[in-house]
Amino acid sequence: NKKSNRPQENGCHSFAMHYSYSDDGYNLLLEEKEPNGKTTRYSYEDETKLLKSKFILENECIRLREFYEYDENALVTCYMVDDGQKEDKDDLIGVSMRKIRRTQNSRETPVGLPVRIDEFYYDLAKKQEILLKRTINQFDIRGQLISSSYYDAKENFLYSNLFQYDSRGNI
Repeated sequence: NKKSNRPQENGCHSFAMHYSYSDDGYNLLLEEKEPNGKTTRYSYEDETKLLKSKFILENECIRLREFYEYDENALVTCYMVDDGQKEDKDDLIGVSMRKIRRTQNSRETPVGLPVRIDEFYYDLAKKQEILLKRTINQFDIRGQLISSSYYDAKENFLYSNLFQYDSRGNI
């Protein structure tokens, strides 16, 4: 009789999650533990609620890492995900893939909209980011998306989507 972490088929099912929170006044989620051995850990920028990193572990071994960077308006400017084994984002031990999304947010009114989004993969042999695709967005004065233009890895234009709105802001 092999013991598993799955509910037994005895007419009564249960599933218990365990959560840990910070005691710094922000009450931020630090860890989630599932009975199957999966753990998710979170870290935050000092004295903020901004997520800095997220690690998904299986039996205490990191399987997936996510890292976040922000601008002065607390908007994400860089998101990285990979399969590394350490909590330091610069430690590439065990990394077989890393994807990176860099976002340039508008600095003029309306502030904070994603005007350019570049998606990369990290070439481990060349030790450099390689562009996969680019999106350029344009917004009107009310912050409504009016166009999205898409480019390939060689920065060649592919296509655009154009958007029009009625007086109520419906697309």
